[in-house]
Amino acid sequence: MVNQRYVTGDYVNGTFFGTDSSGKTVSVGAMVNDGVLIAKRLPHDEVARGTFIVYKNGTVKVKNIKDIDVEERLSDIKFATTGFNLFPLNLSAEWWPSSYANAEYRTVLGYNPNINKVLIFSFYTKKTSAAQAITILSNLGCTMGIGLDGGGSTGARFNGTTLVTPTRSIHNVIRWN
Repeated sequence: MVNQRYVTGDYVNGTFFGTDSSGKTVSVGAMVNDGVLIAKRLPHDEVARGTFIVYKNGTVKVKNIKDIDVEERLSDIKFATTGFNLFPLNLSAEWWPSSYANAEYRTVLGYNPNINKVLIFSFYTKKTSAAQAITILSNLGCTMGIGLDGGGSTGARFNGTTLVTPTRSIHNVIRWN
């Protein structure tokens, strides 16, 4: 569990989290950092979900993946996190509740291949639906992207300024330097 006051540097909230059968807080999606699996989906979860992957060679993909450590060679991955695929948005295929598309404070990752940049947005001043996030990313030239955990799990700090504080402790964060 992450309490924002202990997070140093810039960050946004990471993938979704839930509880396992014992009540322990666990990741619902995968996270990979420099080839190391740092969070794995719930063990009983048998669905492929949108996963944003940045490979060490600079290639970026969003793929629906169930077990990243089985379906990918982790040593090739610089960064990966699971959310829900925005291109196309099909929450039921990824077993996410339809309410995840509702207007909410949310974080999304998008990729614009024309500028070879990953774009990170944390909508914290205005509740934004998944459809609105898709439109914003599309207008910025993004052709792929995922939605991350939203609502009370939305947290962000950019250039040392806290933009939004989660209303609950969150399972993980995405940091950069």
